[in-house]
Amino acid sequence: MTFMAHDFFTEQPVMGADVYLFRCVFHNHSDKYCIRILQHLIPALKPGARIVIAEFIVPPPGSVSKHKEWLIRHFFAQIYGPCDG
Repeated sequence: MTFMAHDFFTEQPVMGADVYLFRCVFHNHSDKYCIRILQHLIPALKPGARIVIAEFIVPPPGSVSKHKEWLIRHFFAQIYGPCDG
């Protein structure tokens, strides 16, 4: 496994890998940009390649217990609060 910085709004430079990992990427972009990110990956894919998307999904308000909802929202406040976003 190799990690590298990459502007995913440009074509993927690593061709023919078995797996491409996107971690905490798509939650911060609209559907339009998520589609664009994946479209830039397509030319690099070989048959049988896998795309792994690791995201944290926040459930809608009221769909889990108030305690669990507080924990989730507190977690995100700690992560994004210091970076103003």
